[in-house]
Amino acid sequence: NEKTTEVIQAAFQHARYPSIEGQRSIGFGTVKYGFHNLEIHNLSIGKSEFELKENEGIGISISNVSAVFKGTINYGYGSWL
Repeated sequence: NEKTTEVIQAAFQHARYPSIEGQRSIGFGTVKYGFHNLEIHNLSIGKSEFELKENEGIGISISNVSAVFKGTINYGYGSWL
């Protein structure tokens, strides 16, 4: 499991992710958000376990994870009032 944790950390470290945009209704308004140019830095995994599942693949459980995300966050709030 220690090697699995090292492989997972190496795979996600400094990886770039696609932009995410969306909106959520809260109270009397809407919050719009966007995350752009996301990268993960300083990824730390406390524990990982894996299980080979016949005819399905590999099940991976990861816990006690911390990470620093770098990128651009845009948000706005609109109200119908």
